Amino acid sequence: MSKPKVSVVIPTFNEAKNLPKLLACLKSQDYLDFEIIISDGRSADQTVAIARENGCSIVDNPARYAEIGKLLGVGKSSGEYIAFIDGDNEPASATWLSLMMKPLIDNPRLAGSFCLYHPSRFSKFDSHYMNKYYSLLGNDPISWYIGGIRHTQTNGYRIFKFDEYSYPLDLALANGTIVRKNLISSFRWDDDMYPLMLLVKDGKEFACVYDTFLHHHHLTDFTSFCRKYTTRARFRNIYRKQITNTRLTGRKLRFVEWLMYSLLFVQPARDIGIFYKRWPERFWLIHPLACATQTLIYTITNGIGIISKG
Repeated sequence: MSKPKVSVVIPTFNEAKNLPKLLACLKSQDYLDFEIIISDGRSADQTVAIARENGCSIVDNPARYAEIGKLLGVGKSSGEYIAFIDGDNEPASATWLSLMMKPLIDNPRLAGSFCLYHPSRFSKFDSHYMNKYYSLLGNDPISWYIGGIRHTQTNGYRIFKFDEYSYPLDLALANGTIVRKNLISSFRWDDDMYPLMLLVKDGKEFACVYDTFLHHHHLTDFTSFCRKYTTRARFRNIYRKQITNTRLTGRKLRFVEWLMYSLLFVQPARDIGIFYKRWPERFWLIHPLACATQTLIYTITNGIGIISKG
């Protein structure tokens, strides 16, 4: 029986360092029916040349904003399913796409699938404590606290039916999420969570796959963590109205709780022990500082209103 075609959409901007690893892993996949679409924000390095050498379709993204690039990539796609992978991601193995598609083939009613992060044992990049912390936490501290899933499975997959309040902030059109194209092709968005929020409100279900994961090669030190979330806070400010009216409806109380959690240090310090029980690593000691720092970044960049208004 033939398997559904998948279009892998990758937004890029100056990803010449990371893109070869990602494309090499994709080209080694044992799931054969897929295409790769690079939606490039007019990179100044060799990103486009590398994409051409690897036979990728290339879409010009003059806006440079990754979410616009994903939308343009969907428009170019020919697959029944869209897999969104960022340029600094890398699937864990050659079976990644097969494992991600398994719940969708088993359960055609599902809207999509997603997986978790894990640091690579074979990458010097991922050996830095900040990248290990981010990967095993599963997201940035605010997203983890507001909308993170406390996963307990380590294999197989689990089907989730979310509601507006329990919608996880790590389920987005990014970093390994696969979604049926016909469900999102009519949407227009400036935010990678909005389309999936609409599907959740419509009662659609998603599977989290625990048999595989992604490596996210993006934090090299604490400074890169601060720089990344300062940039994200600025983009969030640009699209504040759309995000406030869609992504975070019903979460205002949770944001107030986050302010208490992140600035008082008591609960984050307690959570170090919980994290350490599951993964006995010293990098968890950064958790209280990372929480407080991200709150301060959002406060300084956009003002406390963006947090309190949710």
